[in-house]
Amino acid sequence: MQANHYQHIDPLVLLKAVAQDQEAFCALSRTFLEITPPMLARLELAVRINDYDAISHETHALKGTTSLVGAIHLTSLIQEIEKLARVQDINLVELIPALISQFNLVTEDVEASIQKNDGSAGMKSSER
Repeated sequence: MQANHYQHIDPLVLLKAVAQDQEAFCALSRTFLEITPPMLARLELAVRINDYDAISHETHALKGTTSLVGAIHLTSLIQEIEKLARVQDINLVELIPALISQFNLVTEDVEASIQKNDGSAGMKSSER
């Protein structure tokens, strides 16, 4: 897989984490698509109501998940939100549109990476 085919993720990060196991790659990518939308929704709500403890919790969890799929820009944006929450910056809400936009772009790339790798998911590692 060529990482430069994707603009918003680096699939090689996850492939390396799963020792090139494409079945695990696809499974973890699907898990990403399942668990991150509710995480993002909770983070958005926490930002909108200025719940800084919840922001800290959600950014920490979401940051780890986005970094696993190599979503560098999204992870950086989440880190910025986390940093601003520590100082209780009430302007965090201004970052929500960029967060949602970047998240959607990452999701599209993750979906594409699953499609690209799913054909070999049923093969044994010795067949790849």
